[in-house]
Amino acid sequence: MKNTFRSLILILLLGSLVVSCLSTQSKDSNQSPTSSARIGFNPGDPTSTPPGSEISDTDFQVGVQAYRDKDFEKVRELMEKVAARYPQLAPPHWYLGRAYYESGNYEMAMEQMEKALFIDPNYALAYADRGLIYSVLGDDEAALTDYQRALNLDPSLAKVRHNLGFYYFEQGKWELAYKEYDIAIHIDPNRYVTWGARGDVLSTLGRYSECVASADTAISINNEYWPAYLVRSLCYAESGDAQAAFSDISVVTSNNPEDSSIMAQSCFIAQKINFSDEAIEFCTQSILLTPDDFKSYINRGNVYFNKGEYDKALEDFTKALEFGEAPAAYFNRGNVYMKTYKFNEAIEDYQHSLDLLPRGKVYYALGFAYLQINEFKNASLAFEQGDTLEPWLISDEIRLYGKARAYFGLEQLETALELCTELIEKYQNGEAYYFRARTYEELESYAEAIQDYNTFIEMANGKLEDSYIQMLANDANNRRAELISK
Repeated sequence: MKNTFRSLILILLLGSLVVSCLSTQSKDSNQSPTSSARIGFNPGDPTSTPPGSEISDTDFQVGVQAYRDKDFEKVRELMEKVAARYPQLAPPHWYLGRAYYESGNYEMAMEQMEKALFIDPNYALAYADRGLIYSVLGDDEAALTDYQRALNLDPSLAKVRHNLGFYYFEQGKWELAYKEYDIAIHIDPNRYVTWGARGDVLSTLGRYSECVASADTAISINNEYWPAYLVRSLCYAESGDAQAAFSDISVVTSNNPEDSSIMAQSCFIAQKINFSDEAIEFCTQSILLTPDDFKSYINRGNVYFNKGEYDKALEDFTKALEFGEAPAAYFNRGNVYMKTYKFNEAIEDYQHSLDLLPRGKVYYALGFAYLQINEFKNASLAFEQGDTLEPWLISDEIRLYGKARAYFGLEQLETALELCTELIEKYQNGEAYYFRARTYEELESYAEAIQDYNTFIEMANGKLEDSYIQMLANDANNRRAELISK
């Protein structure tokens, strides 16, 4: 091969990895006591009869009222007396378990739920809340088992439907999550938390208008349920309505100026709708409130990167890595290194990112970084790895382009020629004319090379503001002249 062209290799970045700070998905730990099991239940008309309502003991009834008033210390005091007085009753133990749960004493909460189940093995609410405790303790499979037991006994428990939806959401089973949330709001149409979570799932499924409608309902029930505004804002953003998206995050941030989570989430959305200054403001406020908020450092770094402020972006990505090895921070810092021509540093960061979380997009970025230093074999291997992971995140055009460049560098010219031709036929890719001309030149097919150089130069005349294209056009002019003189 006559020469390689280090100075002419395109710095192709595949976009930053933004870090979602949205936390609208949550377990429903707020129990509205309901009898178990219900007889003659009709969906949409849930009863609010508290468990043990048939128990006439005064301490028990006062304890139930204390539970409603969220006086959990009083609940524990009274229900301990009732449980000692009536050891055959399960509801006092359920209330004790709930009171301990609300106080953060999960071990005692678990103990009380198990006592309730020992007394009454068919106590659906005890299974429901033991499942919740398992989930908080990180045992998702045990939680799933208990949720299913609870629903087998009483399929009308909206709270369990919600928590089962949360379980499926965390597992990436979006359709199943949606189904459970839908059942929950069918049982209890006033569950604004579930309407909000349902909107979040619809957003994940790309059903943005339905997402907005679901969030609207949550807000209509409780206009201070701020997560629903964030869900709606994100769906507005995804559907291209930047002003509506920003209107929602403005409402949320003005009402929660000291909430670092709200600020972080608002930064994330503002970044998506290209409200750069506001995104920086929200991220900065989140960091001031929570100095170890690495996600806001990453997202603020992305904003600086997109503004071309690479020193600030580099500083933020590096700061994020002080709080742990975040794959997105390594990847995005690698992009900064690419933009500032520090290709070896970029390769090192991309590899760190892949060691932590293999992703096709990062493999492709790594491949393009290898192209910059003429390591064509490593570039080709990286592209091959990228094809095995999340192929839908990398466009076919980018895949063809990267591989064509790698094969050209490896002097596999027939394959490079085939890929360049496919790029032209499928995508009218202008640069492919330049690289196909280079390939024809290496194959000594000079007439075809001249024709492709001509086509590329003509196309480049329409992109006078693109310095990279003009650099290629200048090279194409020189090469064409040399070929014509032969």
